[in-house]
Amino acid sequence: MRYYLVAVLDKDSNKELDRIQRPLHKKGKHYKKSPYISIPIDSVENPDLKLLEKTLRDLLKPFRYFHVNISGKYINLADERITGLPVSNFGYIKKIQRHLNDYMTLHGFKVGEERDEDQDFILSLSQDRIPKELENSNNLFNTPDNYRKFLVDRIELWKSMNAKKGSIVFSIPLKNPNIL
Repeated sequence: MRYYLVAVLDKDSNKELDRIQRPLHKKGKHYKKSPYISIPIDSVENPDLKLLEKTLRDLLKPFRYFHVNISGKYINLADERITGLPVSNFGYIKKIQRHLNDYMTLHGFKVGEERDEDQDFILSLSQDRIPKELENSNNLFNTPDNYRKFLVDRIELWKSMNAKKGSIVFSIPLKNPNIL
């Protein structure tokens, strides 16, 4: 079975993004948004879950909360059937992905290939295709540079990308930089 490692936004970022998106979702009547807004990092094939959790907790121990810049234009990833917003500063996510990919391969886990493309990180909002009403919509954010910063506070392992409460296998909180 395939499991997915995802970076999950904190509660405040989720609320803000939900408030911003609400008027657009009323336009696309059949568009179902995901309850958990996340950024897919990697996939793992048939892992031993206890060993994987122990390994991930050790590997992610030094990592802190981080901000991501999200662009305000909806896009589709056709190969993964995900609708969302592109992540524009993905350096820290790329670092985490490389780190996890290397060490999990050394520990004997089958992980997905490292992403080469810059546009491959997306803030996943839904498993549906974008309705035509949302495809031609204006940018979501009314800022001069058309992006906003959101905070990622944990990494989770999911059974599937549908983001239901039952699909979360375990959650690993990142270090809070404000607490010594």
